[in-house]
Amino acid sequence: MIADKKTIIILVALILCLSLGIYFALTYNPNTENDINTESEKTEYITVFEKDVTTLNKVFVNLQNESFVIEKDENGEFVANENKEILLRKSSVSFLFNEIADISAQKEIEKDVKDASLYSLDKPVCVVNAIFDDGEYVIKAGGKTTEGTQFLMINNDVYLVSSSKADTFLNPLSYYREKNILEVDTQSLSYISYKYNGDVVTLEKKKDLDEWIITSPIGENADFGSINEKILSQIGNLKINKFVDDSLKDYKKYDIGENYLYLKDTASKEQKIFIGAKKDGEYFIKCQNNGCVYSCASDAISFVELKAADYTNKFVALVNVKDIKNVEIYDLTQNKNYNLAPLFEGKKETYKIDGIEVVKEKFTDAYQKVIGIMFTDFSNGKEKGEKQYTIKYNMLDNSTKTVDFYTYKDRKHIAVLDNRYSYEVLSGYLSDMIAALNKAAEK
Repeated sequence: MIADKKTIIILVALILCLSLGIYFALTYNPNTENDINTESEKTEYITVFEKDVTTLNKVFVNLQNESFVIEKDENGEFVANENKEILLRKSSVSFLFNEIADISAQKEIEKDVKDASLYSLDKPVCVVNAIFDDGEYVIKAGGKTTEGTQFLMINNDVYLVSSSKADTFLNPLSYYREKNILEVDTQSLSYISYKYNGDVVTLEKKKDLDEWIITSPIGENADFGSINEKILSQIGNLKINKFVDDSLKDYKKYDIGENYLYLKDTASKEQKIFIGAKKDGEYFIKCQNNGCVYSCASDAISFVELKAADYTNKFVALVNVKDIKNVEIYDLTQNKNYNLAPLFEGKKETYKIDGIEVVKEKFTDAYQKVIGIMFTDFSNGKEKGEKQYTIKYNMLDNSTKTVDFYTYKDRKHIAVLDNRYSYEVLSGYLSDMIAALNKAAEK
Protein backbone atom coordinates (compact mmCIF):
# COMPACT_ATOMS: atom_id res chain seq x y z
CA MET A 1 0.00 0.00 0.00
CA ILE A 2 2.87 2.35 0.92
CA ALA A 3 4.56 1.40 -2.31
CA ASP A 4 1.41 2.28 -4.26
CA LYS A 5 1.25 5.73 -2.60
CA LYS A 6 4.88 6.41 -3.47
CA THR A 7 4.23 5.38 -7.04
CA ILE A 8 1.26 7.73 -7.26
CA ILE A 9 3.28 10.62 -5.79
CA ILE A 10 6.08 10.04 -8.27
CA LEU A 11 3.62 9.97 -11.19
CA VAL A 12 1.97 13.20 -10.04
CA ALA A 13 5.37 14.88 -9.72
CA LEU A 14 6.32 13.77 -13.22
CA ILE A 15 3.06 15.06 -14.64
CA LEU A 16 3.56 18.45 -12.92
CA CYS A 17 7.11 18.73 -14.25
CA LEU A 18 5.97 17.80 -17.73
CA SER A 19 3.13 20.35 -17.60
CA LEU A 20 5.47 23.11 -16.46
CA GLY A 21 7.89 22.24 -19.23
CA ILE A 22 5.16 22.42 -21.85
CA TYR A 23 3.92 25.74 -20.43
CA PHE A 24 7.35 27.38 -20.59
CA ALA A 25 7.97 25.97 -24.04
CA LEU A 26 4.76 27.51 -25.30
CA THR A 27 5.09 30.88 -23.58
CA TYR A 28 8.82 31.54 -23.79
CA ASN A 29 9.79 34.03 -26.52
CA PRO A 30 13.54 34.15 -27.12
CA ASN A 31 13.18 37.54 -28.84
CA THR A 32 11.65 39.26 -25.82
CA GLU A 33 14.97 40.15 -24.29
CA ASN A 34 16.31 41.33 -27.64
CA ASP A 35 13.18 43.43 -28.20
CA ILE A 36 13.74 45.15 -24.87
CA ASN A 37 17.34 45.86 -25.77
CA THR A 38 16.33 47.05 -29.24
CA GLU A 39 13.79 49.45 -27.79
CA SER A 40 16.43 50.90 -25.54
CA GLU A 41 18.81 51.28 -28.47
CA LYS A 42 16.30 52.99 -30.81
CA THR A 43 17.49 56.40 -31.97
CA GLU A 44 15.54 59.31 -30.61
CA TYR A 45 15.51 62.08 -33.22
CA ILE A 46 15.49 65.70 -32.21
CA THR A 47 14.01 68.53 -34.24
CA VAL A 48 16.82 70.97 -35.01
CA PHE A 49 15.17 73.14 -37.65
CA GLU A 50 11.48 73.73 -38.22
CA LYS A 51 9.80 76.43 -40.29
CA ASP A 52 6.49 76.95 -42.04
CA VAL A 53 7.15 75.58 -45.53
CA THR A 54 4.71 78.06 -47.05
CA THR A 55 7.14 80.83 -46.09
CA LEU A 56 10.00 79.21 -48.04
CA ASN A 57 10.28 81.24 -51.23
CA LYS A 58 13.57 80.38 -52.89
CA VAL A 59 16.23 77.68 -52.68
CA PHE A 60 19.78 77.94 -54.02
CA VAL A 61 21.45 74.54 -54.41
CA ASN A 62 25.21 74.39 -54.94
CA LEU A 63 26.54 70.92 -55.68
CA GLN A 64 30.10 69.98 -56.52
CA ASN A 65 29.34 69.90 -60.27
CA GLU A 66 26.20 71.99 -60.60
CA SER A 67 24.34 74.96 -59.19
CA PHE A 68 20.71 75.92 -59.64
CA VAL A 69 17.89 77.85 -58.02
CA ILE A 70 14.22 77.00 -57.60
CA GLU A 71 11.76 79.65 -56.49
CA LYS A 72 8.06 80.39 -56.35
CA ASP A 73 6.67 82.86 -58.84
CA GLU A 74 3.85 85.34 -58.22
CA ASN A 75 1.32 82.54 -58.74
CA GLY A 76 3.01 80.16 -56.33
CA GLU A 77 4.35 77.99 -59.17
CA PHE A 78 7.88 76.62 -59.02
CA VAL A 79 10.40 78.09 -61.48
CA ALA A 80 13.99 76.93 -62.04
CA ASN A 81 16.81 79.31 -62.95
CA GLU A 82 14.28 82.05 -63.77
CA ASN A 83 13.33 80.03 -66.85
CA LYS A 84 9.65 79.14 -67.03
CA GLU A 85 10.31 76.86 -70.00
CA ILE A 86 12.04 74.41 -67.66
CA LEU A 87 9.18 72.13 -66.68
CA LEU A 88 9.36 70.82 -63.11
CA ARG A 89 7.71 67.93 -61.31
CA LYS A 90 5.76 69.70 -58.59
CA SER A 91 5.72 66.67 -56.27
CA SER A 92 9.53 66.38 -56.27
CA VAL A 93 10.11 70.08 -55.66
CA SER A 94 7.48 70.14 -52.91
CA PHE A 95 9.27 67.25 -51.22
CA LEU A 96 12.57 69.16 -51.30
CA PHE A 97 10.96 72.27 -49.80
CA ASN A 98 9.31 70.20 -47.06
CA GLU A 99 12.59 68.48 -46.22
CA ILE A 100 14.34 71.83 -45.89
CA ALA A 101 11.62 73.27 -43.66
CA ASP A 102 11.66 70.31 -41.25
CA ILE A 103 15.02 68.82 -40.26
CA SER A 104 15.49 66.25 -37.51
CA ALA A 105 18.87 65.02 -36.30
CA GLN A 106 20.07 62.01 -34.40
CA LYS A 107 22.45 64.08 -32.36
CA GLU A 108 23.74 67.57 -31.78
CA ILE A 109 27.50 67.59 -32.37
CA GLU A 110 28.72 71.16 -31.89
CA LYS A 111 27.16 74.57 -31.54
CA ASP A 112 28.85 77.48 -33.31
CA VAL A 113 31.48 75.19 -34.78
CA LYS A 114 35.06 76.40 -34.67
CA ASP A 115 36.74 73.95 -37.08
CA ALA A 116 34.42 72.83 -39.87
CA SER A 117 37.13 70.65 -41.40
CA LEU A 118 36.64 68.13 -38.57
CA TYR A 119 33.36 67.22 -40.23
CA SER A 120 34.41 67.76 -43.88
CA LEU A 121 32.23 70.85 -43.83
CA ASP A 122 35.02 73.10 -45.04
CA LYS A 123 34.50 71.45 -48.42
CA PRO A 124 30.83 70.46 -48.28
CA VAL A 125 29.28 68.17 -50.88
CA CYS A 126 26.29 70.46 -50.96
CA VAL A 127 25.32 73.96 -49.85
CA VAL A 128 21.67 74.97 -49.70
CA ASN A 129 20.66 78.59 -49.20
CA ALA A 130 17.01 78.66 -48.17
CA ILE A 131 15.23 82.01 -48.33
CA PHE A 132 12.26 82.23 -45.95
CA ASP A 133 10.07 85.22 -45.22
CA ASP A 134 12.12 85.92 -42.09
CA GLY A 135 15.55 85.56 -43.66
CA GLU A 136 18.16 83.24 -45.15
CA TYR A 137 19.34 79.94 -43.68
CA VAL A 138 22.39 78.01 -44.87
CA ILE A 139 22.51 74.22 -44.83
CA LYS A 140 25.71 72.32 -45.61
CA ALA A 141 26.20 68.57 -46.02
CA GLY A 142 29.59 67.24 -44.98
CA GLY A 143 31.26 63.86 -44.58
CA LYS A 144 29.65 60.50 -43.89
CA THR A 145 30.38 58.27 -40.92
CA THR A 146 30.91 54.52 -40.90
CA GLU A 147 27.51 54.12 -39.22
CA GLY A 148 25.67 55.47 -42.28
CA THR A 149 25.10 58.93 -40.85
CA GLN A 150 26.26 62.29 -42.13
CA PHE A 151 27.27 65.64 -40.73
CA LEU A 152 24.91 68.50 -41.47
CA MET A 153 25.51 72.13 -40.59
CA ILE A 154 22.61 74.55 -40.23
CA ASN A 155 23.95 78.09 -40.17
CA ASN A 156 26.94 77.36 -37.89
CA ASP A 157 25.69 74.43 -35.81
CA VAL A 158 26.67 70.84 -36.61
CA TYR A 159 24.37 67.85 -36.27
CA LEU A 160 24.43 64.17 -37.10
CA VAL A 161 21.63 63.15 -39.48
CA SER A 162 20.79 60.04 -41.45
CA SER A 163 22.57 59.93 -44.79
CA SER A 164 19.20 59.55 -46.51
CA LYS A 165 18.21 62.94 -45.11
CA ALA A 166 21.39 64.54 -46.39
CA ASP A 167 20.96 62.85 -49.76
CA THR A 168 17.73 64.79 -50.19
CA PHE A 169 19.78 67.91 -50.85
CA LEU A 170 22.21 66.25 -53.29
CA ASN A 171 19.91 65.77 -56.28
CA PRO A 172 20.77 67.64 -59.50
CA LEU A 173 18.24 69.86 -61.23
CA SER A 174 17.41 67.06 -63.69
CA TYR A 175 15.94 65.09 -60.77
CA TYR A 176 13.24 67.73 -60.33
CA ARG A 177 12.47 68.16 -64.02
CA GLU A 178 9.52 66.68 -65.86
CA LYS A 179 10.55 63.85 -68.18
CA ASN A 180 7.13 63.13 -69.61
CA ILE A 181 6.95 65.11 -72.80
CA LEU A 182 3.68 63.87 -74.28
CA GLU A 183 0.65 66.12 -73.91
CA VAL A 184 -1.67 63.92 -75.97
CA ASP A 185 -3.25 60.59 -75.07
CA THR A 186 -1.34 58.02 -77.10
CA GLN A 187 -4.07 55.46 -76.42
CA SER A 188 -6.58 57.52 -78.39
CA LEU A 189 -4.62 59.05 -81.25
CA SER A 190 -6.70 60.07 -84.23
CA TYR A 191 -4.17 61.90 -86.39
CA ILE A 192 -0.46 61.35 -86.97
CA SER A 193 1.67 63.40 -89.33
CA TYR A 194 5.41 63.71 -89.70
CA LYS A 195 8.02 65.15 -92.00
CA TYR A 196 11.45 63.60 -92.27
CA ASN A 197 14.10 64.27 -94.90
CA GLY A 198 11.56 65.97 -97.13
CA ASP A 199 8.90 63.24 -97.04
CA VAL A 200 5.55 64.03 -95.42
CA VAL A 201 3.41 61.14 -94.16
CA THR A 202 -0.08 61.69 -92.75
CA LEU A 203 -2.31 59.04 -91.20
CA GLU A 204 -5.89 59.55 -90.05
CA LYS A 205 -8.08 57.21 -88.04
CA LYS A 206 -11.61 56.55 -89.22
CA LYS A 207 -14.13 57.73 -86.65
CA ASP A 208 -15.18 55.05 -84.15
CA LEU A 209 -13.21 52.39 -86.04
CA ASP A 210 -9.82 50.74 -85.60
CA GLU A 211 -9.07 51.59 -89.21
CA TRP A 212 -6.60 54.11 -90.56
CA ILE A 213 -6.11 55.75 -93.93
CA ILE A 214 -3.09 57.36 -95.49
CA THR A 215 -3.94 60.90 -96.59
CA SER A 216 -0.43 61.99 -97.58
CA PRO A 217 1.38 61.56 -99.89
CA ILE A 218 -1.73 59.92 -101.44
CA GLY A 219 -5.08 58.57 -100.33
CA GLU A 220 -4.79 54.88 -99.50
CA ASN A 221 -6.12 52.45 -96.94
CA ALA A 222 -3.53 51.69 -94.28
CA ASP A 223 -2.84 48.37 -92.60
CA PHE A 224 -3.83 48.68 -88.92
CA GLY A 225 -1.40 45.94 -87.89
CA SER A 226 1.51 47.89 -89.35
CA ILE A 227 0.46 51.14 -87.67
CA ASN A 228 -0.07 49.41 -84.35
CA GLU A 229 3.31 47.67 -84.48
CA LYS A 230 5.39 50.54 -85.82
CA ILE A 231 3.75 53.58 -84.19
CA LEU A 232 1.07 52.97 -81.57
CA SER A 233 3.06 50.40 -79.60
CA GLN A 234 6.14 52.66 -79.55
CA ILE A 235 4.98 56.26 -79.22
CA GLY A 236 3.94 55.83 -75.58
CA ASN A 237 7.63 55.28 -74.73
CA LEU A 238 8.52 58.81 -75.81
CA LYS A 239 10.18 60.43 -72.79
CA ILE A 240 13.05 62.80 -72.17
CA ASN A 241 16.35 60.97 -71.78
CA LYS A 242 18.61 63.98 -71.30
CA PHE A 243 18.17 67.70 -70.84
CA VAL A 244 20.53 69.00 -73.50
CA ASP A 245 20.19 72.78 -73.66
CA ASP A 246 17.86 75.27 -71.95
CA SER A 247 19.05 78.53 -73.46
CA LEU A 248 19.78 77.76 -77.09
CA LYS A 249 18.59 80.15 -79.77
CA ASP A 250 20.23 78.63 -82.86
CA TYR A 251 18.82 75.13 -83.18
CA LYS A 252 20.90 74.30 -86.25
CA LYS A 253 23.53 73.00 -83.86
CA TYR A 254 21.27 70.00 -83.29
CA ASP A 255 19.84 69.96 -86.83
CA ILE A 256 16.44 70.99 -85.49
CA GLY A 257 14.43 72.68 -88.20
CA GLU A 258 12.08 71.17 -90.77
CA ASN A 259 11.62 67.62 -89.46
CA TYR A 260 8.67 67.26 -87.10
CA LEU A 261 6.08 64.95 -85.56
CA TYR A 262 2.50 66.16 -85.12
CA LEU A 263 -0.01 64.23 -82.98
CA LYS A 264 -3.69 64.72 -82.22
CA ASP A 265 -6.00 62.62 -80.05
CA THR A 266 -9.76 62.11 -80.02
CA ALA A 267 -10.14 64.82 -77.36
CA SER A 268 -8.59 67.29 -79.85
CA LYS A 269 -5.41 67.69 -77.82
CA GLU A 270 -2.54 68.29 -80.19
CA GLN A 271 1.22 68.50 -80.01
CA LYS A 272 4.07 69.24 -82.38
CA ILE A 273 7.60 68.04 -81.70
CA PHE A 274 10.56 69.06 -83.84
CA ILE A 275 13.08 66.32 -84.54
CA GLY A 276 16.78 66.96 -84.94
CA ALA A 277 19.86 64.89 -85.55
CA LYS A 278 20.22 61.28 -84.50
CA LYS A 279 23.23 60.49 -82.33
CA ASP A 280 24.19 57.47 -80.21
CA GLY A 281 20.74 55.93 -80.41
CA GLU A 282 18.93 59.16 -79.54
CA TYR A 283 17.20 62.00 -81.37
CA PHE A 284 17.51 65.64 -80.39
CA ILE A 285 13.98 67.02 -79.99
CA LYS A 286 12.21 70.28 -79.13
CA CYS A 287 8.55 70.97 -78.42
CA GLN A 288 6.81 73.66 -80.45
CA ASN A 289 6.03 75.99 -77.53
CA ASN A 290 9.21 75.37 -75.56
CA GLY A 291 12.77 76.45 -76.26
CA CYS A 292 14.50 73.62 -74.40
CA VAL A 293 16.37 70.94 -76.34
CA TYR A 294 16.11 67.35 -75.12
CA SER A 295 17.14 63.93 -76.29
CA CYS A 296 14.91 60.88 -76.49
CA ALA A 297 15.43 57.21 -77.28
CA SER A 298 15.31 56.74 -81.03
CA ASP A 299 13.15 53.61 -80.75
CA ALA A 300 10.17 55.66 -79.57
CA ILE A 301 9.93 57.71 -82.77
CA SER A 302 12.09 55.82 -85.27
CA PHE A 303 8.93 55.39 -87.37
CA VAL A 304 9.47 58.91 -88.73
CA GLU A 305 12.10 57.39 -91.01
CA LEU A 306 9.47 55.13 -92.60
CA LYS A 307 7.69 55.77 -95.88
CA ALA A 308 3.91 55.84 -96.17
CA ALA A 309 4.19 52.55 -98.05
CA ASP A 310 5.40 50.88 -94.86
CA TYR A 311 1.87 51.18 -93.47
CA THR A 312 0.32 49.08 -96.25
CA ASN A 313 0.64 45.42 -97.22
CA LYS A 314 2.90 46.66 -100.07
CA PHE A 315 1.35 44.46 -102.76
CA VAL A 316 0.64 46.30 -106.01
CA ALA A 317 -2.40 44.12 -106.74
CA LEU A 318 -3.03 41.17 -104.44
CA VAL A 319 -5.88 39.47 -106.31
CA ASN A 320 -7.49 36.25 -105.12
CA VAL A 321 -7.26 33.57 -107.80
CA LYS A 322 -10.88 32.56 -107.12
CA ASP A 323 -12.07 36.05 -108.10
CA ILE A 324 -10.70 36.05 -111.66
CA LYS A 325 -11.68 34.63 -115.02
CA ASN A 326 -8.15 34.97 -116.24
CA VAL A 327 -5.08 37.20 -116.08
CA GLU A 328 -3.26 38.48 -119.15
CA ILE A 329 0.41 39.46 -119.01
CA TYR A 330 2.02 41.46 -121.81
CA ASP A 331 5.81 41.61 -122.14
CA LEU A 332 6.30 44.53 -124.52
CA THR A 333 10.08 44.14 -124.46
CA GLN A 334 9.80 40.72 -126.13
CA ASN A 335 6.41 41.24 -127.79
CA LYS A 336 5.16 38.20 -125.91
CA ASN A 337 1.87 37.51 -124.14
CA TYR A 338 0.83 35.08 -121.41
CA ASN A 339 -2.59 33.98 -120.21
CA LEU A 340 -3.38 32.30 -116.90
CA ALA A 341 -6.92 30.97 -116.49
CA PRO A 342 -8.30 29.08 -113.49
CA LEU A 343 -11.72 27.42 -113.53
CA PHE A 344 -13.58 26.33 -110.42
CA GLU A 345 -16.64 24.11 -110.90
CA GLY A 346 -17.80 22.81 -107.54
CA LYS A 347 -14.98 20.65 -106.25
CA LYS A 348 -13.38 20.45 -109.69
CA GLU A 349 -10.44 22.79 -110.36
CA THR A 350 -8.88 23.32 -113.78
CA TYR A 351 -5.83 25.44 -114.51
CA LYS A 352 -4.64 26.61 -117.93
CA ILE A 353 -1.59 28.50 -119.10
CA ASP A 354 -1.85 29.89 -122.64
CA GLY A 355 -4.87 27.66 -123.21
CA ILE A 356 -3.10 24.45 -122.20
CA GLU A 357 -4.20 22.64 -119.05
CA VAL A 358 -1.45 22.30 -116.45
CA VAL A 359 -1.17 20.88 -112.96
CA LYS A 360 -2.12 23.15 -110.07
CA GLU A 361 1.45 23.44 -108.78
CA LYS A 362 2.78 24.81 -112.08
CA PHE A 363 -0.07 27.32 -112.31
CA THR A 364 0.34 28.38 -108.68
CA ASP A 365 4.08 29.00 -109.06
CA ALA A 366 3.46 31.33 -111.98
CA TYR A 367 0.44 33.10 -110.46
CA GLN A 368 2.24 33.82 -107.20
CA LYS A 369 4.98 35.62 -109.12
CA VAL A 370 2.33 37.74 -110.83
CA ILE A 371 0.44 38.83 -107.72
CA GLY A 372 3.56 38.87 -105.50
CA ILE A 373 4.96 42.11 -106.92
CA MET A 374 5.50 44.51 -104.01
CA PHE A 375 6.23 48.22 -103.99
CA THR A 376 8.81 50.13 -101.96
CA ASP A 377 7.17 53.56 -102.08
CA PHE A 378 4.42 55.60 -103.66
CA SER A 379 5.61 57.38 -106.79
CA ASN A 380 2.92 59.95 -107.56
CA GLY A 381 4.36 62.82 -109.56
CA LYS A 382 7.59 61.05 -110.45
CA GLU A 383 8.49 61.01 -114.12
CA LYS A 384 8.23 57.56 -115.67
CA GLY A 385 9.81 56.17 -118.84
CA GLU A 386 8.48 53.77 -121.47
CA LYS A 387 5.90 51.11 -120.75
CA GLN A 388 7.40 47.61 -120.72
CA TYR A 389 4.86 45.30 -119.05
CA THR A 390 1.11 45.12 -118.43
CA ILE A 391 -0.88 42.81 -116.17
CA LYS A 392 -4.64 42.72 -116.73
CA TYR A 393 -6.92 40.90 -114.31
CA ASN A 394 -10.33 40.02 -115.81
CA MET A 395 -12.60 39.54 -112.82
CA LEU A 396 -15.62 37.26 -112.44
CA ASP A 397 -17.81 40.33 -111.86
CA ASN A 398 -16.74 41.58 -115.33
CA SER A 399 -14.56 44.36 -113.89
CA THR A 400 -10.86 44.63 -114.64
CA LYS A 401 -7.72 45.59 -112.78
CA THR A 402 -4.82 46.75 -114.91
CA VAL A 403 -1.25 47.36 -113.84
CA ASP A 404 1.19 49.01 -116.24
CA PHE A 405 4.93 49.00 -115.55
CA TYR A 406 7.19 51.80 -116.78
CA THR A 407 10.95 52.17 -116.70
CA TYR A 408 12.28 54.40 -113.95
CA LYS A 409 15.77 54.44 -112.44
CA ASP A 410 18.05 52.65 -109.99
CA ARG A 411 16.80 49.23 -111.13
CA LYS A 412 13.25 50.23 -110.42
CA HIS A 413 10.03 50.45 -112.40
CA ILE A 414 6.95 52.54 -111.76
CA ALA A 415 3.73 50.53 -111.49
CA VAL A 416 0.46 52.30 -112.25
CA LEU A 417 -2.72 50.58 -111.06
CA ASP A 418 -5.89 51.41 -113.02
CA ASN A 419 -4.33 54.71 -114.14
CA ARG A 420 -4.80 55.95 -110.58
CA TYR A 421 -2.29 54.65 -108.08
CA SER A 422 1.42 54.84 -108.73
CA TYR A 423 4.15 52.87 -106.99
CA GLU A 424 7.88 52.22 -107.14
CA VAL A 425 8.77 48.53 -107.55
CA LEU A 426 12.08 46.74 -107.83
CA SER A 427 12.72 45.62 -111.40
CA GLY A 428 13.76 42.21 -110.10
CA TYR A 429 10.12 41.35 -109.40
CA LEU A 430 9.32 41.71 -113.10
CA SER A 431 12.25 39.67 -114.38
CA ASP A 432 11.37 36.94 -111.86
CA MET A 433 7.75 36.99 -113.04
CA ILE A 434 8.70 36.62 -116.70
CA ALA A 435 11.12 33.80 -115.88
CA ALA A 436 8.40 31.97 -113.95
CA LEU A 437 5.90 32.43 -116.80
CA ASN A 438 8.36 31.13 -119.39
CA LYS A 439 9.07 28.10 -117.24
CA ALA A 440 5.36 27.42 -116.69
CA ALA A 441 4.66 27.74 -120.44
CA GLU A 442 7.24 25.11 -121.36
CA LYS A 443 5.68 22.05 -122.96
